[in-house]
Amino acid sequence: MILRRFTASMRKQDWIAIVIELVVVVVGVFIGLQASNWNATQQDHQREAEFIARLRRDFDKIDARLEKSISVWEKKANAPLRVLADLDAFRQLHQWPRSTAEVLHDLNDIFDGRIPAPRAATYIELLSAGQLGLIRNTGLRDALLDYDMQVG
Repeated sequence: MILRRFTASMRKQDWIAIVIELVVVVVGVFIGLQASNWNATQQDHQREAEFIARLRRDFDKIDARLEKSISVWEKKANAPLRVLADLDAFRQLHQWPRSTAEVLHDLNDIFDGRIPAPRAATYIELLSAGQLGLIRNTGLRDALLDYDMQVG
C-alpha cells in the first residue's frame, strides 16, 4: 500500500508526499527499534530479578549449612588443646585419660580441619553463562566477586 502510493507520488513528482511518506517510514522504523530495545531491557530486568531471588535462596541455604558447621569447626579448633591435655596427662599418669579412638579422632581433626564452603549454584551459572553483567547493583556484584575469592 505504501509502496504503491510512493511510486504514484514519484510518477507525479509530488515531492511533499514523498518526503512525508519517507518520514513516516523512518519514524515507524525508529519506533519499532525503540520498542524492541525496551522489550529487551524489560526481559533483562526480569532475568535479573529471577537471578537475585535464586541467589537469595542459595545463600540462605549456605548460611544454614555454615551455622550447622560452626559446632564442627569449634570442635576441630579445640582438638589440638585436647590432644595436648592428653599428652600432659600421659606424662604425669603414664596412661591415656581418654580412649585411643578419641585421641585418634582428635588427631584426624587437627590435620583435616578445613571444611570447604559451599558454592552457590546460581552464581556458578551466572559466571559460566557470562551473565554477571545482568546484576546492575555494583555492590551486589562486588559482594559476589568477594564471595568467589573467599570460596576459591
